[in-house]
Amino acid sequence: MPDRIEIAPPAAHPECILTLARWFEDAWPAWYGPGGPGNAVHDLEARCRHSGLPFALVAHCGGELGGTAALTPTSIASHAQLGPWLSGLLVAVEFRRRGIAGHLVAGIEEAARELGHGAIFTAIGSGPETPRTALLQRHWTATESTGNGLTIYVKPL
Repeated sequence: MPDRIEIAPPAAHPECILTLARWFEDAWPAWYGPGGPGNAVHDLEARCRHSGLPFALVAHCGGELGGTAALTPTSIASHAQLGPWLSGLLVAVEFRRRGIAGHLVAGIEEAARELGHGAIFTAIGSGPETPRTALLQRHWTATESTGNGLTIYVKPL
């Protein structure tokens, strides 16, 4: 029997922030790594809210931290007119291919819907560990390629 997946705001699990920060630094070193412009702890703490944007969710699988995703007002500077954005979708390697990304995406979609948004956007790269399958299973549509290796997806709500 598969482990039960629990989805909750990180405010319900503040102990996960430092672990998630390490995951962010490893997953996106150009942004969150040494010398990068991002601050993973700051971004994660800013997402620890129960409403409004930015807002995050964390997934626990069998009691262990399995992943996270956020709903943010902006993401890509060249596409500032779009939003809100599914951002920071990350599932730990040992928990991939268990449906966690799909649960996180569904939770973020619901949060955007509850906030009154008519659509949600995301951008993903072309690497092998992207959440493309989770997006396509939830009926997201690729709308454009940014030219820097990212594809913009949209989901009408």
